[in-house]
Amino acid sequence: MNRLRNKNLHLLLLTLGLLTVSLACATAETLVNGTATPVPTSTATLTPTPAETPTTTAVPTVDWTPIACEGGDCIDACMARVEAILEVSPYKDLTDEVKSGSTDYELATYPVNGNEIGDLETAWAPKEYKIFQKDQNTHRRIWNYFTSVIPEEMRKRVDEFIVFTDGPRNRLAYVKPTSDDTQTWAIAFDILDSDYPPYLTETLVHEVGHLVTIDAAQLDTDNHSASACKTFLLPEGCSTKDSYISQFYKRFWPDLTNEWSEVEAAHSEAEYRVLVENFYRRHSNEFVSSYAATSPIEDIAESWAVFVLTPKPEEKSVADEKVLFFYDFPELVTYRQQIIQGLCSYTQ
Repeated sequence: MNRLRNKNLHLLLLTLGLLTVSLACATAETLVNGTATPVPTSTATLTPTPAETPTTTAVPTVDWTPIACEGGDCIDACMARVEAILEVSPYKDLTDEVKSGSTDYELATYPVNGNEIGDLETAWAPKEYKIFQKDQNTHRRIWNYFTSVIPEEMRKRVDEFIVFTDGPRNRLAYVKPTSDDTQTWAIAFDILDSDYPPYLTETLVHEVGHLVTIDAAQLDTDNHSASACKTFLLPEGCSTKDSYISQFYKRFWPDLTNEWSEVEAAHSEAEYRVLVENFYRRHSNEFVSSYAATSPIEDIAESWAVFVLTPKPEEKSVADEKVLFFYDFPELVTYRQQIIQGLCSYTQ
């Protein structure tokens, strides 16, 4: 699935929350390839990069005092530290030279074996992108951060790591199946949009939310019939009765079905965006972010990211109920604790 997002929106929501969560899918999404981040399309105007090597940024001094967690909710302090110490992209002086465009370039692909990535495989890309394509140090910093924060059990089906770009300030990440039965997945990060650590953190948690909720064990991948699927039909197959997405959909989406069908019937991208925006405005207290309103799939992934990266809310709105939904599953609470521990350990 492809998750496209508006970075400014998410930075705002991250600030509102604990650096709260909104995410890497910045425009109303159409599921293409996998789970990604939505954005407006514009025409590429590429200019040769003015430097042979990227400019690095000095890492700020960090307070290394151990973080004391009470009830596992030291997440605010850990997120603040991540911003101080994680430097994943040294291209701040170059990204303005590469304009946002309609063409995506998969710059680098790595096979995955557990915590390790294998040898670099490259595809064709314009010469302006070679500096990004060959920068394996940055590729591996992104990968190492991903494996440091996300428990191995949650990424055991990831068999491919992709570094791509569609220009700066567009989609940051996506996941997509690498097998027809969704047993294996690729995770991809835009090297030009991975330069803001809290946003990168929220994005990778969101994308892992897709892996958790669209795992092969959660789907009947042989059933792709709208009439035969009695739960919730995804591009990868019909969700099983007890799957997370089936329970989430049954609890939070029945009253929205008719309105949502009108959105899905849009005849153009422009009409779709208007309908989604209006849909969100009518139901803003029911979603943790505007992007969550683009589909049940993104709703559960956005709500999952808030569940992981913010303290437990008091039940005041439907949006809060969606976050609290995940606390009903002990295994997901354990995953949350493991991610927070990974994040905090990375900053120690």
